[in-house]
Amino acid sequence: MTKIVQWLKADTKKRRRFFKEAEKEIADINLRTLHTFSLMTVLLLVLYMLLTPFIIRAWKPTSYHIIFLFCSILFAFVIHFLKKKISQYNTLVLLLCLFFEIMVYGFVILIDTVGVPKGPGVFIPTLCVALSASFVFPYWLCFGSLIFFDTVYICFVLHVKDISIGQYDVFAALVALGFTIVVTCRILALRIRDHETRMKYLVLSTRDPLAQIYNKQACFDAIQKYLRLYNPSVNCALLVLDLDDFKQVNDIYGHYTGDEVLRSTGEGLRNIFRSSDIIGRFGGDEFVILIAGLSNRTVLEEKCRLIQDMLRHVLDEKKSALITCSIGGAYADGQKVDFEALFRQADTALYQAKDAGKSQYVLQQYRV
Repeated sequence: MTKIVQWLKADTKKRRRFFKEAEKEIADINLRTLHTFSLMTVLLLVLYMLLTPFIIRAWKPTSYHIIFLFCSILFAFVIHFLKKKISQYNTLVLLLCLFFEIMVYGFVILIDTVGVPKGPGVFIPTLCVALSASFVFPYWLCFGSLIFFDTVYICFVLHVKDISIGQYDVFAALVALGFTIVVTCRILALRIRDHETRMKYLVLSTRDPLAQIYNKQACFDAIQKYLRLYNPSVNCALLVLDLDDFKQVNDIYGHYTGDEVLRSTGEGLRNIFRSSDIIGRFGGDEFVILIAGLSNRTVLEEKCRLIQDMLRHVLDEKKSALITCSIGGAYADGQKVDFEALFRQADTALYQAKDAGKSQYVLQQYRV
């Protein structure tokens, strides 16, 4: 029993993390599914209304079929032409998916009950599996809506149909509900596993394995993305950090100690800066930090002092070497910023700090 409870807690935690981390991805999947299903609904309705008279004698479409077809065409038209505009609004996509489910379930319930009061229902079991397994919803929303529509359908069946026919419809609806829950759980588990695998490879491709921060390419990509987002009025500071005489650490204490210094430096930088800042390892003993939204020189100087103080405690007391660094920085105060120019100015400031005797920092305002 304890293992079952632990498994349920772990599974719940995974699902919550998935819906939080993959919010945009989920919205994109749901929007693509909605677009496809809205078009397929129109196509299937047309085919159904054209072919059924050849299969079931004297069959004629009811008013529910006609209204359903009209609403489906209108909805498909709206989604098709507004797909790009609504793709950035995750909540709106979710609401449109729910509206689509309500529309389809509502008309199908009417068609399967009031539309054929003396015949068996056909569409509800298939619809339950198709819709629930295709859209990516949290369990509470997926199963809550599913149970609600099944309950409404059963109530309609018991009210409209004779019990000799209705009992089979009720049984089919309950069986479909059970199958849908199992299928939906399995599909969601596979989606979560696929997401976790992709995230693992994404981390491996963007992280420096030693310092556990961005590697050079990922760091530069993230900085450029930030600048594109806030240009032409950017507030930020770019620091370029170089460990002084790092080669001597490797020569005297060995490469293992050198790796520990780099690992501790990465950890220390993550502690000093915010999660919204961008930290990367530029080269062997060089690091780059973009401080988002900061153009205050006084605060920037304090950050530089914190970095230097942190490095003094990287090696244990048994080792006589003292780790220091030189820092060059350029900060922009509501300016349009070019990444290459910003990096070049910070790098120039770094060499000025080294020329000044190392263990120094030089900061300058970004020049357009």
